Amino acid sequence: MKELIRITEQDGKQAVSARELHAFLENKTRFNDWISRRIEEYGLAENQDYEVLLNFEKKPSGGRPSNEYALSISAAKELAMVEGNAKGKLARQYFIACEQKLKEASKPLSQIEILQQSVNMLVEQERRVTAIEAKVDTIAERQEKAEQELKSIPVSANPVKELSVRDNIRMLVNKYSKATGIMQQFVWDKVYSDLYYRYHIDIKSSSKKVSESWLDVAERRGCMQELYDIASSMINQ
Repeated sequence: MKELIRITEQDGKQAVSARELHAFLENKTRFNDWISRRIEEYGLAENQDYEVLLNFEKKPSGGRPSNEYALSISAAKELAMVEGNAKGKLARQYFIACEQKLKEASKPLSQIEILQQSVNMLVEQERRVTAIEAKVDTIAERQEKAEQELKSIPVSANPVKELSVRDNIRMLVNKYSKATGIMQQFVWDKVYSDLYYRYHIDIKSSSKKVSESWLDVAERRGCMQELYDIASSMINQ
């Protein structure tokens, strides 16, 4: 339903601005005169049919705040009816429709209506479950297809070469460096330092060829297992 005249809530009740109603009815009489005359002519009761509100909005011309009137729906419907023109008839029909809509909204549901709502909820729930099941089926089909495609990829029959102790040490040092944020060079220094204090093997005192690393020296001296144990203990700490 299209809103012809704004209906607001005033003190928990639906209300219509008398000024807005006056404008909609296109009455040529000055608003203050029109509302005062209507209140007197039709015996509208304050705080029952209408409430007087003060409008404190600043006026361009200045002056005291003006009186605004909040009409009940019944009073607004009566003032629209007595206007005696097409706009008044239209406003009255609009207010009647609004009252009917309010009554329907506040009307308690019958057992049949409650049952119908329950049925509608079950139907909607079933629709959603069906949609979810369809999505699950689609995902399962895609997964099965991906597994089949994966199985169809040719693979090598040769066994994967296991990492040497040397490679395992380097992997552990790299892992420790990333986890702690310590540069690898410092981690290696710690490994060789622990090797000296735990096993009394001083790698750095050994002679090293130009092309060799200290790890090459340790491998040549046969202490790779000790280095692996030290690197492992650092990771496990």
